[in-house]
Amino acid sequence: MSAKMRVAVIGSGPQADVVARAFADLGVLHTHLGGQDAPSMMLQLDSAAVAIAVPIEDRAGLATAALKAGKHVLVTGPVAAAVSAAEVVHKEAKNSGALFVSDFASLHDAAFGALREHVRSGALGEVRKVQTSGLDLDESDPPHDVLWSLAPEHVAMALALFGDEPLFVRGSAGGIRSLAGIEECRLDLVFGETKHAHIFVSCTHPFAERRVTVVGDEATAMLEHGAGCEARLLSWRRVSGGDSAHEGFAEPDLLFTATAPPSPVKRLCAHFYEVAVSGSRSTTDAGSRVLRVLSRASDVLFGNNPN
Repeated sequence: MSAKMRVAVIGSGPQADVVARAFADLGVLHTHLGGQDAPSMMLQLDSAAVAIAVPIEDRAGLATAALKAGKHVLVTGPVAAAVSAAEVVHKEAKNSGALFVSDFASLHDAAFGALREHVRSGALGEVRKVQTSGLDLDESDPPHDVLWSLAPEHVAMALALFGDEPLFVRGSAGGIRSLAGIEECRLDLVFGETKHAHIFVSCTHPFAERRVTVVGDEATAMLEHGAGCEARLLSWRRVSGGDSAHEGFAEPDLLFTATAPPSPVKRLCAHFYEVAVSGSRSTTDAGSRVLRVLSRASDVLFGNNPN
C-alpha cells in the first residue's frame, strides 16, 4: 500500500483511538487530534485526508470544514443526526471534488461479508426476516444515546441484507432515559408484507455481543460475535418429514469461524485509503440511507411521527 497520502484522525475516546490505531497499522497516520480545535486547524493540517470519529452532533461541521479545505473525508457512521445537515455536507463534497465516505465498520466485517455472500447466493431462499442484537456496556459520562451509537451499525446491516430501505419504521425505547438519550431500543423495519427486520440494542450489559440472524424460506443463518474476538457463521437448512407439521431443521453447517478475525475498522480504513489513492471521487454513502431510517425511528420513539 502506498504511503504517499497521510490521514489525520479527529476525535477522542475509544472509537477515535481504534480508527487512529488502524491508520497507524496501515502506516499512513499523520496525526491524531481532539475534536475541539480541529475546525480552526483544518487548513494547517498537512494531510490529504481526514477521518472523523466524534459524537454525531459534531460530525457535519468537521466534515464540511475538511471538505472546504480540499481534504478527503471518512466519517465512521452517519455524518449528522438530521437529513438537512447531511445534505449540506454532500453539497460541499460535490463542490470540492474531494472524496467523501460515510460508512460502517460492520459492513466491512469479514464474517458479515461471508453472511451477505451466503444470502446473495440464494442458499437461504427468499429472505423473510433479519434479526439483530447488539449488547454492550457504555461507561462514558454522560452515556451515549444507543439510537445514534449502537443502532446505526445494525440498521446498516439490515439494509445491506435486504438491499432496500423499509416502507415503515416502528420502535420502542427502554432503560433509563438520561439527558443524553436512551439506553436501549427496539426497532422494527417493515420492507414488505412478509419481510421484516427486528433490531435490539442496549448499552447496559456487562459484556459485548453481536448477533445477526437471517431467516429465509429454505434455510436460516446466524452470525455471532462473542464476548471475546471469536466469530462464527452457522446455517440450518429446512427439512420436512413429508408434511408441514413435521418441518424442522437439519444439523447446522459451519460456514465461517475465526478466533481473531481481522478488525472491521481497519478494513474500513484500508478501503477508504485505497479508494482515495486510486483517484476515485465517487461518494460512498451508506450513512445517508441509515440516517433516513434513524430519523424516522427518532420521530417514532419521541412521538413526533406515529409512522
